[in-house]
Amino acid sequence: MIQKTVVPHVAYNEVSIKNFDTLYSTILENVSKSNYIAVDTEFTGHCKRIVKNMEQRYDALAVVVKSHAIVSFGMTTLQELPSESNMAVYGAQNFEFLTSNQDTFQVDPGNLKFLAENGLDFNRHFQFGLPYHAGTHAVTSQRDIRSLWRDLLFTIRKNNIPIIVHNGLLDLMYIYQSFFAELPASLSIFVADLVEMFPSGIYDTKYLANQVLSEQKSYLAYLYCKYDRSRQQLTPGSSVATGNFAVRVGDPLVGSTVTTPLKRTADESVPLSQGSKRRMRAKKLNGLNKTPSIICHNYSNYGWCKSGKECLSSHDLDLILDKDQGIKREKEQTEVEVKEEEVGEEEIRETEEQDKAPSIEPNQRRDHAAHYDAFMTAFVFCHQASELGPVALKENINKINLMRLRIPLRVVKSHYSKPSSAWSSVRDKIWKPDNDD
Repeated sequence: MIQKTVVPHVAYNEVSIKNFDTLYSTILENVSKSNYIAVDTEFTGHCKRIVKNMEQRYDALAVVVKSHAIVSFGMTTLQELPSESNMAVYGAQNFEFLTSNQDTFQVDPGNLKFLAENGLDFNRHFQFGLPYHAGTHAVTSQRDIRSLWRDLLFTIRKNNIPIIVHNGLLDLMYIYQSFFAELPASLSIFVADLVEMFPSGIYDTKYLANQVLSEQKSYLAYLYCKYDRSRQQLTPGSSVATGNFAVRVGDPLVGSTVTTPLKRTADESVPLSQGSKRRMRAKKLNGLNKTPSIICHNYSNYGWCKSGKECLSSHDLDLILDKDQGIKREKEQTEVEVKEEEVGEEEIRETEEQDKAPSIEPNQRRDHAAHYDAFMTAFVFCHQASELGPVALKENINKINLMRLRIPLRVVKSHYSKPSSAWSSVRDKIWKPDNDD
């Protein structure tokens, strides 16, 4: 049977109104011990038209960001652990913050369909999401998601912690608009604000993949699965390790809501009708007869397909990697002719479990989520850091990937642009306690 690569099943801490106050200090303590922090966001809209002029592109992106909303964001903290070998070992904690914009906002049906197909529970989002008001607001002493982000920035600055994103311009814009202030009027002012917000720098794993390591393809799931496949070849039987590094996911924090994959036991199986059995057999036969020649071209190259899970071609990353790496499947894996009666009941059930739309519960697996993407971004960065070494890595800090352009957005100080007044007001409140020492 052809094995399918899926996103990692890693433990994570779900943060919502149910446990926000309990976890607030623990989250900050965890961040303070970290060497790197990876972030990712899920939102209700993106810019469909990408222009090359960066000022015009920023203006178009800002319109979308101001009118749409973040529904969740993921964060993975990486702490370097002692190691008796030359291998760099990182301890990881994964978080997903459910958020709920309290203002009127727009949604892109395509974005919502994608999120729904990949398991986002909108009922849970609206019921338990951390409330926030986007844009510029007076800084208060209230403990909420905006105050958490202010405390995160204070901790990041105090402990000299870089952040990691993957193709992160839109993520950074959404975070800015949602939790700090109204986006500045120009790209240059936004960049000046980012320089102050993240003084220890920003790494973009997509830029590193494209322009530094010259990866053939650079979408996140592809990079993760490629590096994870390498890990399995180098260190069979290990948990999450490859080359000169290892990532160890820590136990969930006390008080967190943790989601883990649910697997239906034999006692919980639902009897299949004869019609269901025939449909499952058909799916099984079709699956066994798939070959790399029917791989979805768009998904293979870009990690995205407008048909989503309704696409008739394969989105299987194992098949895609096999094709890219010149690995030929054995004949019985790609061209098997199976008679209907030879497909067993157990295999039918397995196919049914893979293909059916799950009923979403807090502790069920999701194929795409902010915490998964943050973890994969962190994992990819660890691989890239081990490949590049500290000198080359540092040379490529503060370079944000720009779609359809070979040059990055450089997050550096400029003599021609000053930080915005809105950010400056927030900054003075955040950094006043340490007296700029």
